[in-house]
Amino acid sequence: DGQFVAFRVSFDANVELSTEWGRIYRLNRSNGNLVIVADYAPPAPGTRPQLAISDDGRYVAYTSSFAVVPARTGNRVYRHDVQTGSTVLVDVDSGVAGQVGDVGRIAMDATGNLVAFDSDESDLVANDTNGERDVFVRDIAAGSTVRASRRSNGAQANGASELADLSDDGAFVLFSSLATNLDSQVVDTNALRDVFRHNLGNGNTRRASLDENGQE
Repeated sequence: DGQFVAFRVSFDANVELSTEWGRIYRLNRSNGNLVIVADYAPPAPGTRPQLAISDDGRYVAYTSSFAVVPARTGNRVYRHDVQTGSTVLVDVDSGVAGQVGDVGRIAMDATGNLVAFDSDESDLVANDTNGERDVFVRDIAAGSTVRASRRSNGAQANGASELADLSDDGAFVLFSSLATNLDSQVVDTNALRDVFRHNLGNGNTRRASLDENGQE
């Protein structure tokens, strides 16, 4: 409802995309209380400084190349709990050492438990061998990560995908993709980036960027 606002502060007001976006705050507009979410959290060069906030303002997710908690090199995504002051790494891998990559866009459900993001890391889930940027969702309470940019039968995407949004109830992930094999019901032959909706409950992926007659 706009009571809580998360924002970054740049040390250089003229810099749009750089490592200068160093500090993150959360403002309570009802009482003016200002909390530092991250004292130093610059994103990796060439990546956009992403932020997401839960509906109650308790959780703030952000991207940074600075190792806030033990992490590997690259642009990571973290979630900060304003109430407890704790910060956790969100893009947790499946235990395979040596992989590096960058997180791009992020989104959060209303509760702040689910965090969606796209990444070119190849060890966040098992059997990630497509060599493409994929979209993932981390359930922090459950300690699990799933891949959303996949076909309904579980097959991997044959093209790069980019996160668009995560629904407030955590049921659906919206993303765009160059993959042509994601929707089993509509043949994808337009050779263009399309928009897809993935159902986290049943695993179905459907193309949304269709005309009123269901044609691409």
